[in-house]
Amino acid sequence: MGVASVIELSELLTDDNYKIYNERKQKIKSKYPKECFPNHIPDGSKVPVKNITSLQRKQYQRYLKEIADLLFKPNGPYQKFSWDYLTPPAEKIIRARKARGKLKTVKY
Repeated sequence: MGVASVIELSELLTDDNYKIYNERKQKIKSKYPKECFPNHIPDGSKVPVKNITSLQRKQYQRYLKEIADLLFKPNGPYQKFSWDYLTPPAEKIIRARKARGKLKTVKY
């Protein structure tokens, strides 16, 4: 299986499917208040001191569900992006063969 790499995140925005995915993701993020993510630490060096409330937990669960639905939607923008942009050409051929399955040969 091939390994995909991205050097700069700005290079992803050149892909149309990723643009669509990113717009939808930002729209989902904007629906939720910043208090929904109380334990997010930008620098990662501190230990979170706030305890989360049950409302924040429910909001965060809804947020994760919406993001997961967006990521795993069949033929969605992220699926198309990962297939077109991140998958090497040789890997695409192998996966397409597996998805097609064995073709039955006609024997006379």
